[in-house]
Amino acid sequence: MRRVAPLVVLFALAGCGGGGSALEHDGVRTFVGPAASAGTDARIAGELVVTDGRCLAVETAEGLRYVLVWPDGTSMVDNGVEVRGAGRILVGDRFAAGGGYGPSDAPPVPKDCRSGADPDEIAVIQRADTVRKG
Repeated sequence: MRRVAPLVVLFALAGCGGGGSALEHDGVRTFVGPAASAGTDARIAGELVVTDGRCLAVETAEGLRYVLVWPDGTSMVDNGVEVRGAGRILVGDRFAAGGGYGPSDAPPVPKDCRSGADPDEIAVIQRADTVRKG
């Protein structure tokens, strides 16, 4: 099932300007973008997993995987991330957040990172205050 939502995304990431960045910890990567005030209409929910390409992703109840872009201020910790104001979300934890789904090239996510995940779409969590564990 494809999710459609208005998406005002962080179109600059991972060395492309705009304040976004790629993070790595113990060989696992994830992506962080600057805060945005729009695009929290889609529900991103599921289990935090690591893709075959060694990147953090959400696995939905339908078994679909999407590489994640976290809100600004998120940092990597052992086995997961710490979202400022929301706490730690570790691999295997279930969580939900507001954001949107968009093309995997906007913001750019390396192709190898999407191995074992949807090759065409990523999940972008726009604001930390929408992240809920459990």
